[in-house]
Amino acid sequence: MQLGKWNAAHRILRKDLVFPGFVCRLCEAPCEAACYNEHRLSIRALIDSCGRLSTVTEPDAIHLPKKNKIIAVVGANVEGLACALRLATKKYELRVFDPRPGYGGVLRDRERSGEFLREIAFRFSKEKVDFTFGFSPGDLRFSDYDAVYLTSEYLGEHAADQKVFPSTHAGGSDTATAVAVGAAASLAIEAYLKTGRLGSLATRPGEAGDLPKPGFDPAPGMGLDADSGPGDVVAEAKRCAKCDCTLCLDHCEMLRSYGKTPPQIEKEIRLDNEVVKGGVTGRTMTRQISSCTGCGRCAEVCPVGIDVGLLSLAARCKRQEKGNYPASFHDFWLREMDFQLTCEVGVFPAGPESRHVFFPGCQLGASNPDYVSLSYDFMKKRVDPAAGLLVSCCGVPALWAGDEPRFREIIAGHRQRWMALGKPKVVMACSTCASVWGRHLGEIEQVSLFGLLAADTATIAGKPFEVAAVFDPCPAGADNRMGQAVRAIMAAGGLKIEELEKRGATCCGYGGHIATSNRKVFEAISGNRSNDSPLPYVTYCVNCREVFAERGKQAVHVLDLIYGLDDGSRPAARVNEMRNNSLRLRELYGTPPESQPTEPGHDGPVIVLPEELNRKMDDKRILAHEVLETVRQSFKTGRYIRNPATGRCLGSRELSNVTIWAEFSLGPDGQITVHNTYCHRMRILRD
Repeated sequence: MQLGKWNAAHRILRKDLVFPGFVCRLCEAPCEAACYNEHRLSIRALIDSCGRLSTVTEPDAIHLPKKNKIIAVVGANVEGLACALRLATKKYELRVFDPRPGYGGVLRDRERSGEFLREIAFRFSKEKVDFTFGFSPGDLRFSDYDAVYLTSEYLGEHAADQKVFPSTHAGGSDTATAVAVGAAASLAIEAYLKTGRLGSLATRPGEAGDLPKPGFDPAPGMGLDADSGPGDVVAEAKRCAKCDCTLCLDHCEMLRSYGKTPPQIEKEIRLDNEVVKGGVTGRTMTRQISSCTGCGRCAEVCPVGIDVGLLSLAARCKRQEKGNYPASFHDFWLREMDFQLTCEVGVFPAGPESRHVFFPGCQLGASNPDYVSLSYDFMKKRVDPAAGLLVSCCGVPALWAGDEPRFREIIAGHRQRWMALGKPKVVMACSTCASVWGRHLGEIEQVSLFGLLAADTATIAGKPFEVAAVFDPCPAGADNRMGQAVRAIMAAGGLKIEELEKRGATCCGYGGHIATSNRKVFEAISGNRSNDSPLPYVTYCVNCREVFAERGKQAVHVLDLIYGLDDGSRPAARVNEMRNNSLRLRELYGTPPESQPTEPGHDGPVIVLPEELNRKMDDKRILAHEVLETVRQSFKTGRYIRNPATGRCLGSRELSNVTIWAEFSLGPDGQITVHNTYCHRMRILRD
């Protein structure tokens, strides 16, 4: 428009707004209220003027081959029409059903309905769409179609089938939002038909209250009307500064590190999915999609709700599907997940009659077994004497690694166990587990451990500081009942709370296990979150506590306060300590020997791991028993390389996706000392 190219500009508007003629007239224009220009831009008038000055007399004709997929759209309102038109231009076979005598929905009752309906007819005139009116939506057979879209007016009861796409629109007369929802649905449907999964970019239309506000009250724009000439329209368009929204970059260390906006990332990922074949990968893109914690902060601050976390996760899943996602990024965490699942604790005093089951997750007890044992004692004494206990992994490491089939297998196992126990209430103490189960096991009724403690008027056994800041973990979400209960417990104990300025979904850095794939971004996130306040932190996510403790930040878990376990001086639990803590928890509850982890035997010479080496192993996430078994196997089989100058030997052992190396020497007393160890993705091929 700044160049006076009205036809080209209107072509873009038709693509983005679908029906620009009536959308610009009926939209409440929240974009104008949020304009950062000192005199806000007359955006609606610009769109209207562009249509008036355009000389296009024919609708867009897109020449594509016809696709052999049939899609049904229930509802010929503007939402359904936007979805149908978008898909029809891609040459899918569209069938639109509506019980009313014609299309348009509430537009038919508008003052300028004739004008609006003519625009709809004009836009559909080049596409083959089968409209059926006077039809009852309940008579539709979903099995006849490859995908079905249900608009907000006709959601009703529908089959629990992934090919059925229910509207996300809240309904009402917000025409612009309805069109945007329908257009977004077309992308999700097309992605599903191509890949079998939902679209990778999750968006929601913005509302006036969601849009960023300028730091001043902008004055009205110049104003345009039906008599405004091309010169006036060009002048108004030139006042646009073409500002790119960078709100998400202001809130996300990962996006700032790469200097890219979500649309740029989406384009790169889509291109990467199209061109990457076999074992060939884009190294930069691989690292980038593995550097997102998935906290959702970007979607929280984005005017249109773009979630880079969902986009990155979908890209990881695609890479896993193609077999070219680096397994080493998540190898340690996946092995730990398998350990937790194989060696889970299950205590069910009443068997199928248990009304409550305490599910603390796997990391709470790994940090400190007392967190679990004391909370379970509270459950049995104050909530339900027959309460059960299940210490296991929710499966999120597999999800973060992009291994969707493995994740769904774990979720299915949890569902089966829950049903076998008589569908009890599940008491959650981990916000990540609660979030994952809430999304994928929504039929399970969850109860917050902290809510139970607060309702029981639990107070804090020790008050190591007078005032603290509450750090809300990112999975807590908007309906943060866990956080509310924690604050109630702190207030009841006389601990003053000062809220962090940066509230909402803000990750400590643990999410997505990015510390392995991008240490630089992890350090930036954890460092910034540690410095958000000089006050001590109280959190209810044990992973947050460990991250902050590792940085020397005074931080406690709320259970530390309740049970008097720590004043913020306990150092971060190291990986070998966490493994031992998990084993202690299993011993405490008498886990049967056959479900204990298979640890290497102790036959042969004594092996010594110096303390300095133990610290290095913790930093590199190498477990002690893995090193010991590497040395034992190398020594027993003689498969090692000996350096005659130093007398030291170098042996190796392959695990799932990495190779462990150990440098060791045999002393005169027959004792073996390990001097160094490391791991990498290299594999040794032996003849």
